[in-house]
Amino acid sequence: MRIESHARDDFSVGEIEACHPACAASLAPPFLGMGKEDDFGAHNHGRLCGANAGFPGTAAGRIDFSKHGLTLLDARSYNKAGPGGYPPGLGELEHKEIEMADSIDFGIKDRVTVVTGASRGFGRGLAKAMARSGAIVAAAARSLPELETLAKEIRGGGGICEGFVMDLRDMASISSAFERIVARFGRIDILVNNAGMGNPIPAVDISESDWDWMMDLNLKGTFFCCQAAGKVMLAQRKGRIVNISSQASVVAIPGEAVYCASKGGLNMLTKVLAVEWSGSGVTVNAVGPTFIRTPGTAVRLDNPEFLAGVMAKLPRGRVATIDDVAGAVIYLASDAADMVTGTLLLVDGGWTAL
Repeated sequence: MRIESHARDDFSVGEIEACHPACAASLAPPFLGMGKEDDFGAHNHGRLCGANAGFPGTAAGRIDFSKHGLTLLDARSYNKAGPGGYPPGLGELEHKEIEMADSIDFGIKDRVTVVTGASRGFGRGLAKAMARSGAIVAAAARSLPELETLAKEIRGGGGICEGFVMDLRDMASISSAFERIVARFGRIDILVNNAGMGNPIPAVDISESDWDWMMDLNLKGTFFCCQAAGKVMLAQRKGRIVNISSQASVVAIPGEAVYCASKGGLNMLTKVLAVEWSGSGVTVNAVGPTFIRTPGTAVRLDNPEFLAGVMAKLPRGRVATIDDVAGAVIYLASDAADMVTGTLLLVDGGWTAL
């Protein structure tokens, strides 16, 4: 779609009203806030004519051009903003076209994507889903044989994947892995922090080692992965970080005190990094899944009593699949989500709506 824009600084109020009578009629007078006493001045009336006549506005002198691909402009600021009464460059516009996207890009094709915890379970399925969507996958985990098997499967299906050994409890291992990924591919476009664990333990029985073990992986290690990838992305002035959180970050799950605390912390980490980095082109978001059926969760979900308790809290009527969550991750990693940052996208079948 194209919007043709004209600008001049010598239109009278009458000319503008004649140009866009429908627009003028929709505004409470004075048109564009231009009374004789207004510092905008009748000698300095610019106009922007769209492909469709008439821009909706308000009596306060603000016109909403956003639906036409332009930004909000304040008529009262024109003659203070630059020569000719326009913000710099606006007064010189003459029959120029402003391009608008013909479609929304949800693609991640050829994006170098690091997936942590990719050797098994949800991480393995997520790496394969990203590869099917065209991403160049750098699969990271502790087990090289499992990573090699995953890479072989992805390449067998026509995708691109290489494995990189990384232990999130070892800071040197994190740094080394990201250095090797950048050396191999030259950049990092997307980081999906999936590596994490849960271990149901009643709160009264949690030991210090239980706490440290889970926090080191779910929160500390994830932060240092964000930091390592963030340094690369900030230098590129573009990047996407998607942290895999949980519905347990916003609702209490009995027996999961450490897990819930770690994922709640991850949500706040996501917000802070988004605030610090989004202005430099790096968005940071989180996805909060409900229970997903994987080999790791099958032990509990195959228990009829446990499954009944889960289903009672899922208005959607089923547990999630890997692809359910992968769709949310791919969206947040795509250009379609360029304005989305610092948020938690819940994929919980309505659990947290109850």
